[in-house]
Amino acid sequence: MTASTHNAVDNVLERFVVENAREHLLTDDQIIRAATESSRVNKALQKYTVDARLGGSLNDDPRLLQKAEKRMKEARIVFTTCTGAGLGIIRKTNFGIVLIDEASQITEPAAMIPLVKECHTAVMVGDHVQLRPTVRPMGKALEFDRSLFERLYTGPEYRLLSRTMLKTQYRFSEAIARFPSTEFYEGQLETGAQLDDEIASLALTLFPWPTDDKGRIFPVTFVPCTSEEDYGRSSKSNVGQVNLVMHIIHLLRTLSDTHQESQEFTIDELKKKLRQTSIAILTPYSRQVKLLTENIKLNENTVVSTIDGFQGREADIVVFTTVRSNMDGDLGFLDDARRLNVAWTRPKLGLVIVGDKRTLGTNSLWKRAIDACREVVIERPVEETVASK
Repeated sequence: MTASTHNAVDNVLERFVVENAREHLLTDDQIIRAATESSRVNKALQKYTVDARLGGSLNDDPRLLQKAEKRMKEARIVFTTCTGAGLGIIRKTNFGIVLIDEASQITEPAAMIPLVKECHTAVMVGDHVQLRPTVRPMGKALEFDRSLFERLYTGPEYRLLSRTMLKTQYRFSEAIARFPSTEFYEGQLETGAQLDDEIASLALTLFPWPTDDKGRIFPVTFVPCTSEEDYGRSSKSNVGQVNLVMHIIHLLRTLSDTHQESQEFTIDELKKKLRQTSIAILTPYSRQVKLLTENIKLNENTVVSTIDGFQGREADIVVFTTVRSNMDGDLGFLDDARRLNVAWTRPKLGLVIVGDKRTLGTNSLWKRAIDACREVVIERPVEETVASK
């Protein structure tokens, strides 16, 4: 079982361990986490590494090699990165079955490493309309960022190749799914999540979530902000949007006056529920991440990240600060439809997009995205304003 990064591999191993404990599929000795450096492995999972199995490191004691090779032969499943499949103790080990997770984020040469080790069955899992592998500008010009997964999924038919779309998603509601389904998945994306009660709980906050014609919370909103972006830097920021996002977070974390009294829950219980709601503040630009981090109080339930860094993760609510606001209608990174798709599909319950409608509207996809939202105008208090650093 492979993926592009150690974190991605550990995420799958962590879930497999839980499933294995419930179903009793394999013994612990039959599960190996291979890494040339055990320190790169999540501490909770280091007991599955070869070093832990041997009680020592191959780097320090080459005499353990035979024992390590024996352990590998006894293993039924090995977890490692794609490049790790060609390194260390498993360099000469062949695998009949190869699984590659997040395959659309892996360059084709990296994906080939586990596949050329006498593999007779391969399963690649990914999303070819989300972000591609990160490569240097020259590599992008040569389409080096196009993954093997994307090439096989969108290319011609091959004998013994089958392509399957898992159409049902269980993360977010149909209201959130509607736009990405239409724009990116040919209208085929179906929703299996039943989140009506959780979405209704958004009304507990001071944030003025709009409602549909049946009085239900509509969880996809656009908050206009005409504050201009900064100029003269390769990575952009927007102080006005930071100020507005700060106020939005305050609203999302504050109990509405109409819910101060409840027959079901005490005020303390309702406030605790708000604190436990996870919020991710996403933006295309690392400079905006820095400015947000300097001015917003973060904890385990409130995080700030670039869109690229948050792919594969989720939060109850996503606040997406788009940054770009200029006279030329220049969108920069925002012009990448994949980035919009990733940001839109991270929230479980609610999405709040903050941006300049005039600048975003110069792009036809973004114009349709704004039209798919309900607009909410929010005035931020002067006392919450911060200065750029």
